[in-house]
Amino acid sequence: MADIKVVAPARDVITFTLNEADLVSREQPETPKHQIPYSDNLTWYVDWCAGGWNARDNGYVSVFINVNKPVKAKYSFAIDGSSFKRERTQEFTEPKYYGGWQKYQSHEDLHPLFRNGKLTITCNVEFELPMSYTCLKPNLFDSCGHFPTDLELVTSSGSVSAHKSLLMLMSPVFHAMFTHDTAESKSGKVKITDIDFQTVKAAVDFCYGREMVNKSINTIISILRFADKYDIKAVNAQLEQIPSLNLSTETFCAIVHYAFDLSKFELLNQCCVFFQKNQNAIKDLDTFVKLPQPVVVYLLKTAFLLETDLDVLRHCHNNKIDFVVDPLEQPFLDSLTIDDYCAVTSYAWDCSRDSLKNACASFLNDNTQVIKLKAFHDISPQTMSELIKLGYDLANSV
Repeated sequence: MADIKVVAPARDVITFTLNEADLVSREQPETPKHQIPYSDNLTWYVDWCAGGWNARDNGYVSVFINVNKPVKAKYSFAIDGSSFKRERTQEFTEPKYYGGWQKYQSHEDLHPLFRNGKLTITCNVEFELPMSYTCLKPNLFDSCGHFPTDLELVTSSGSVSAHKSLLMLMSPVFHAMFTHDTAESKSGKVKITDIDFQTVKAAVDFCYGREMVNKSINTIISILRFADKYDIKAVNAQLEQIPSLNLSTETFCAIVHYAFDLSKFELLNQCCVFFQKNQNAIKDLDTFVKLPQPVVVYLLKTAFLLETDLDVLRHCHNNKIDFVVDPLEQPFLDSLTIDDYCAVTSYAWDCSRDSLKNACASFLNDNTQVIKLKAFHDISPQTMSELIKLGYDLANSV
C-alpha cells in the first residue's frame, strides 16, 4: 500500500522598505533569511530591484521571493497603505528557486504612495510542508463552543475564559489547584499577577489548538514562560526548540533573558557563543541595555571567560558597555576589603574611575596595613604615586 501523503501549511511574513530615491537604481538588496521551523532547514528571503530587473523593466519595481530547496508555496506582495496586491501559487523546483514579478508595479503608480520618501511592501507566504501521517491529530478543543467555559484566568488588564477540564488535563499545577479545597476551585477564577493578558490569551489559544495570531519570537517565549510556570509539558515539547532556531541580533535579548530565568543551560550556552561573535552588534541595543544585570554579567563572564566582577568591569570599560559599570562598581564603593583592595585600585586607575579612586585612597588612609601585601607592591609606580598623593589630599582637605 502506498504511503499517505500529508502536507501542513507553514506561514511567514517579510516586510521591507522601498526608498523613492532608489527608483533609478538596479541594485538588488535582499532581506535577512528566514528559517521555517519543522521544515528540514527550509529558508527564504525577498530581494528587489527598485529600478527594474533589466532594461526591459525600466519604470517598474521588480520583486522576488527566494527559497533554498524544492517546495510549493502560495505568496503575495502587498503595498502597505493601498489595495494593490499580487499573489501566486508556485512549485519551486531546481534550478529555479525563486519567483515573483519583474514588472510588479510601475513607478508612476507608486509615486503617490510614498510617504517621506519611503514605502513599505509586505510579502506573505504559505509553504506546503510534507509531514508524517502520525502527526495528524484533531484540535479537540478548537470547536467546543457547545460546551460553556467554567474558568476565568484574571490578569490586570483582562480575563481569559477557558475550560477547567482542558487545563487540568494539560497541567498538573491546574489539576492540583482544582482538585483541592482552594479559593480558585471555589470561585472558578485564577488571578495571575506576573503574566500579562496577551501572553495568557496566546498561551490558552495555543493549548486549544487555535492558530497563533502573532508569531513573533517574543510571543513564543511568553508562551514558554507560561508553560513553565504551570508545567504544561505538551506546550514546551512543541515550542522549546524554536528560540534556538531563531537566534539573531534582533531576537537575542528576549531569548537570553528567557534562557537565564528558566535555567535552560543548553540554550544559554548557545546565546553566549552567539554574543561572543556578535557583541558589537548587540551591546548598544535598547533591549540589551534593559536586561537585568545578573543576566548581562553571566553572559559576559561565560562568553569571554571572565572570572571576577573586576574582569567584567574591565571588559565593559574596554568595549564601552557603560550601563553595567556603575551598578557593578557600587559594592566596591560601599565596602572595600583588604582582599580585593589592590585589584580594585589597579582597575580604578587603569579605567579612570574617579569615585573608586577616592574610595581606594580613603581606604588606604584608614587601613595602612595593606602596604604589607605583596599585591600592593605589584601596583604600577604611576598608580602608586597618584594613590598616595590622593590619600594625602583627602586627609588634609577641609
